Amino acid sequence: MMTAVANSIKLDSIYDKERVLHNLVINKVSSKKYELNPAEIEEGYGSRPIISLPEDPKVPLSESQHIPLWILDRDSPFCTSLKVMVKFYAAKKGSPLYRAPTPQSGFGFAVFRFIRKLLGLGS
Repeated sequence: MMTAVANSIKLDSIYDKERVLHNLVINKVSSKKYELNPAEIEEGYGSRPIISLPEDPKVPLSESQHIPLWILDRDSPFCTSLKVMVKFYAAKKGSPLYRAPTPQSGFGFAVFRFIRKLLGLGS
């Protein structure tokens, strides 16, 4: 665990120097006494993680079956955390997942709706 934290701190320094945007994600959090807790990791790293992905007993099953856990059980703790992380990135402008809000009224929207209807694409 300490090696992973040290490597993360080193990468953080390199990314800051090169001006690469980055975020901390903590993986396999099980809250065992011998593990660093998220607050300790945050203190050592110097910033808050965007999310802590929990240790999920279904992950090894998923790996052994060569089937993504997302397909086996989307409601598992790990997949639920992934949904939160995806929403975080999807909400950021510049993200390939970002979708700008589409206008729902006004002249431009009326023209857009007219063209969709004209092409048979619905409203």
